Amino acid sequence: MISNVAPQPPRTWTILGHIDATSSDLEPYEMQRLDTLESTSKQDANVVMEVRHQRSSKTRKIVQNVLLAALAPAAALGGVVLGTAMLASGAGVLPSLLLGGALVANTVPLAIASKRAIQHLKRLKHEPQTPGTDWKGTRTYWMGQDSVPGLQSPIVAESKSTKAPSGEALGKFLAENMRQFPAQRYAFILGGHGRARDGVGDVSVADMAKATEIAHASSGRKIDVMVLDSCLVGNFETLLPMSDHVRYAVVSQEPLYTNVIDWSSIVNGLDGHGPSAKRFAGLALHYAKNSYSPHTVATVRMSQMPSLRKAVDTLGEAIAAGVRNGHRDSIAAAFKEAAPIQDSSWLERKTEGKVDMGDLLERLRHVTDPSVRQAGEVAYFWYLRSVVGNVTSKKFSRSTGMRIQGPRAWHRENAYAKETGLAGWSKALSAMRPWPLRMMSA
Repeated sequence: MISNVAPQPPRTWTILGHIDATSSDLEPYEMQRLDTLESTSKQDANVVMEVRHQRSSKTRKIVQNVLLAALAPAAALGGVVLGTAMLASGAGVLPSLLLGGALVANTVPLAIASKRAIQHLKRLKHEPQTPGTDWKGTRTYWMGQDSVPGLQSPIVAESKSTKAPSGEALGKFLAENMRQFPAQRYAFILGGHGRARDGVGDVSVADMAKATEIAHASSGRKIDVMVLDSCLVGNFETLLPMSDHVRYAVVSQEPLYTNVIDWSSIVNGLDGHGPSAKRFAGLALHYAKNSYSPHTVATVRMSQMPSLRKAVDTLGEAIAAGVRNGHRDSIAAAFKEAAPIQDSSWLERKTEGKVDMGDLLERLRHVTDPSVRQAGEVAYFWYLRSVVGNVTSKKFSRSTGMRIQGPRAWHRENAYAKETGLAGWSKALSAMRPWPLRMMSA
């Protein structure tokens, strides 16, 4: 709770953030971003950042990665030596080959870990070190402006816990700061590791929705722009629960490198301009497109999401009926040809089954079933009204802004419907499972 800051006069913007800087791979870069943000002019904005932090030791990471890099060669050499030693001691050819071969075979996953460790070691040479970050816990900074290295801004709240806040606690943080720092527009940045419907920085999707609901009810104002500065959260199902409490969302479908969404440049670009949420979101896309590593970033107009949800559920019902009526092959081809998310591995792409939503809807408009075509047209219309800005990457040039769950063999119809509220779409995904699984489920 902010107790040592007097109520501030209204400004054009109040930008609030909750940043998870507890992961060792994120911590140096997130703290550097905060330090850069501190030095940025904030003529028209109050910036309040809640930071969960645990200091990462560069020396420890070097030692860990050196050991990981050596694992695969050591396992392979150990397998050869052990097999040879067993053979020489008279243990027999087959046992020697089996045990030695098992160790050599284990070098496949170890080789992957070894390769990643070598890549990490190369990056560690350029890892930033921000002064004044030798602390553990949660701090709330009222971001001032200075050019001194390290975070010098006033700490207006502090605790020793690094635990992710509940939806109620995060909502209280938003509501109190919206009251303490009144503005014409409000933005909320949520940063940390993320993965689709799992959440951001250990804040679940349900807790995100609860937090924005509390902030909206307490202040009477929607969050004007919500930035999910995290990997793989450009998800239709992820954004739906917040659609009544947020005006615009900025998200990415891909693994997102730090600073692709450039907080400091956005804040700097707001100075001297009116209170436009479109401008804020447009700046996020502009700097993402021109970053050192462009990735997919999209702006979603949240007010259109309820209409899109209704259209998608209607489409799901039509797909389930179309499969029963003999149009399975045509519908399956649309799912198969839709652009998959460029995730971290081939296996994850295949097992997760998420596809670019716009690309899929466009293809469903041309299947053989007329009911699916018609429902696809309506859903595509609302999709284009929802995604109002989009930046693509070289690896995912077919991205249209949001992705959605596609067919999976182990799809659980009731569980997905309960989690997302998309009962009709869940029926479609269930109908698209392989026939032996559909028979067993029936």
